[in-house]
Parts: sequence; structure tokens; C-alpha cells
Amino acid sequence: MYEPSADYLVAEISQSALRHNLQQVRARIPATTRVCAVIKADCYGHGWDACLPVLVEGADWFAVSSPFEALALRERGVRQPVLAFLPPCGDGEEGVALCRAMMRAGITITVSSLESLALVRHACGGMEAEAQVHLKVDTGMTRAGVGVEQAPTLVEQIRATPGMRLTGIYTHMACADADDLTSARAQLARLLALVEQIGGREGLTLHAANSAATIALPEAHLDMVRPGLMLYGYQPQLTPNRALALQPCLRLRARALQVREAPAGSQIGYGQTYTAPQASRLALISIGYADGYRRALSNRAQVGVEGALAPVRGRISMDQTIVEIGAESRLKVGDWVEVLSPRPSDPHSVEQTATMLETISYEVTTTLGPRVRRKAVEQFV
Repeated sequence: MYEPSADYLVAEISQSALRHNLQQVRARIPATTRVCAVIKADCYGHGWDACLPVLVEGADWFAVSSPFEALALRERGVRQPVLAFLPPCGDGEEGVALCRAMMRAGITITVSSLESLALVRHACGGMEAEAQVHLKVDTGMTRAGVGVEQAPTLVEQIRATPGMRLTGIYTHMACADADDLTSARAQLARLLALVEQIGGREGLTLHAANSAATIALPEAHLDMVRPGLMLYGYQPQLTPNRALALQPCLRLRARALQVREAPAGSQIGYGQTYTAPQASRLALISIGYADGYRRALSNRAQVGVEGALAPVRGRISMDQTIVEIGAESRLKVGDWVEVLSPRPSDPHSVEQTATMLETISYEVTTTLGPRVRRKAVEQFV
């Protein structure tokens, strides 16, 4: 099927960079610790199609957000264990049917409350397939998970339910990317105390480390780590003594749709928020806020044109952005413009763009829209 956007917007995904980052994870953890690649939200916006061929070769497990993502992963033929972070839910038979589909597909189900436990227990009735369950425990983030005080009761009920098997326990750390790791260590201590309380870790996969903890907190590696952001080449935080030699996987490019001269005094874009102080050469490029190029970057961001930087002029529109190119630029209609750079120090890199927006790299990549075609390349040229 022809994709109209394919000629206009391309996110190139470097498979060699992804492979390198996975090797960096392996080098950071014990040989016996498994790697659970977190690929929720279409590999953090990088695209399953581009990333899975590399990750299937190198990851032991996969983790996604919803049960529907997990089932879609099985439909793609992925054979590794798959964990869905969000528990199944739904009214009546809808929720039961979802649980049973996960059981038949061999997907590891998260139980994080009495309600989710009740749903899975109901689904187990009359099923030949076993429900493999990981219990998610809230050790201090106060988001998803059963409290440590309630957890032993849920463990007892899971173990007493025919057709349900507890195969793992996990938690998520709120501050593993902080300079002070006191909170992260306290969360880990609560998890390990709970495991001792329920009879030890035999037969269980324990996991707690996200990207930040994989880098900064070796004692949290346990049986499995869950790298996400670092797989795609971005530091979970920028403290130099914790930084790894990660390689960003993504370069975003847009087409030049028009090149024109604008006389001094030209008022540019919606609201005419920029007035050219002198005669300028402008290029219109094929990206806008509908594609995830945030309107807040108006009159602030820069893009790469022929190895030089070109500032955004005026407001970013839904589908188009205006940039000022040098008078000597040879850019012509149809040429590519680099909107997001894979070089971390560039002012238009993912990390620098996130800093400009006062947000995090996750948001920059995951909000890239469906009109952006993800294209696997071995390496950037």
C-alpha cells in the first residue's frame, strides 16, 4: 500500500546503534541476569518494524504496556517471554476473554491489585492453559502495584488458585535517575524484605531496574533488568559519571517543499510572530505539530541544512514549518532537512530538544506521529 507520508517525513532508525546499546546493557550486568527489552509505545516511538529484528536476536524477554500490545507482539511471531505491565481489565466476559487470550498466548500477566487478581482467577476456571503471573508491588512510587503490606495475602491467593502460577515479583523505581539514590535503595530493600517474608526467591524472577537503575544501581539488577530509554540511545539522566557510551538510534528528516526569498520586514507564519530584520532566504519543510514537532519550538528550534544550522522562523503549523537558510545555501525543493539529529551535542538532538521543551527525551520520541515513516538503516550516512 502506498504511504503518502513516506516521501515527506522519515525517521531513520540505526540498527547498528540499537545493537550497540543492547551490548552496553549486557556489559553492565552479570552474565546470569536477563535482559527484558521494554518496547511499549512502538519502541518509544522508534517503530517495532525497525527495532524488533535486532531486539529479537539479543533480548531474553520483552515488556509492553497493555495486554493488546502483548498479543500483537505474539501475532508478529515473537517467541520470547512477554510481560504486559498493565493488568487485564474489562467488564464481565470482556475482561475474562482478554485474560484467556493472554493465557493461550503464553503472555505473563501482571497482577497489581485484588481486583486484577479476581479477574485472572475467574479466567482460570475451565482453562487448560496456565496463567503465568508476575505480582507488581508498590514499594514507594505510589502509582501501580499492590502495597507491600497487602502483597503476602495476594501471593497466598495466587499460589492457592488452580491454573495460576506466580513466576515473578517486581517493582518500579521512582528516583533511580536522581543523584541521591537513597529512595531507590529503600524501594529495593522493601522488595527484598517482602520476598523473604513470602518464603524466598526460589522459582521467582525478581526485577526492579529500569534504564536508570541498570546504569546506576548494580544491586538492583537481580534476575532481570528492564532497559527502555537506554536501548534507544538516550541517557535517563545526564550525570557524567553515570553516562554510558550510548548511540542515539533516531534521525528525523523532512523534505524542503519550497525555497523562497523574503524581503526585509516580512512577517512570518500564523500570528506574524517573526519579522525578518533583513532580506532572508526561507525554506518550508514538511513537518508540523501533528507530527510531534511541538508548537512550543516556534522561533526557538534549529534544524540541520547541508551541515549548517537553520533557525525556525514563526510559528510551527500543523503540517509545515518555516526555517531560515543562508543566502549561499544550495538547498532546493525535494532535498532533505535534518529535524532531529542523532548526535547528542547538536542543538537539534533529541536530548537537546527535550531540554528546550523542559521535558524528557521519552516525550520527544513517543509523540512522533503516524505520518512519520520509520525506516531501518544499518547506520547513518
